[in-house]
Amino acid sequence: PQGSLWYKSRASLYMTLPGGLVTIAIARFMRHLRQLFLILDAIGLVAFTIIGCNVALELGYEPIVMVMSGITTGIFGGIIRDIMCGRVPQVLRREIYACVSLVVAVLYLFLLRQGVGEGVTQLAAFSVGLLLRMVAIRWRVSLPVLHKKSGSAAPLRVFRAAVRKMMAEGLPDYDLSEEPGDIVLFSRRGQVL
Repeated sequence: PQGSLWYKSRASLYMTLPGGLVTIAIARFMRHLRQLFLILDAIGLVAFTIIGCNVALELGYEPIVMVMSGITTGIFGGIIRDIMCGRVPQVLRREIYACVSLVVAVLYLFLLRQGVGEGVTQLAAFSVGLLLRMVAIRWRVSLPVLHKKSGSAAPLRVFRAAVRKMMAEGLPDYDLSEEPGDIVLFSRRGQVL
């Protein structure tokens, strides 16, 4: 492999740089648009994972390097954005984030190896990745976040015990379950995901 692909395509740099600077400038004011921000972040995560995989593929790298390139490209932009905005990076929070990137990269590689066309492969990997991230955003809540948002003055361990009691007793319309990493899954009864 010779040279850097991003340097050969200056148009990409000229389009990406202003977009990134504008995003950094307005990110602090987008708190009321959090849901939109998370959706756009999910789209960026998945799209840049596919782009990273594709670049490594075009440069002739081995499959493991292709997957790692996709993951790194997918999550690193969000890490830089969050650090520059003074926030804990999304990838370090208790949500599935890097795992989505891994699934997208592996699926992309798998479908290409199976002879599926590039356009269909990209669409399938993008759709699966976006769906996974949206499910994570929509239905998974971590106990520390729930504790903070509820305004509870009780210590986290007491709050955790109260949530577990609520899980055992049940709610009228929702089922609650606990998953590793202090994740509480809320699901509407009778609704199939």
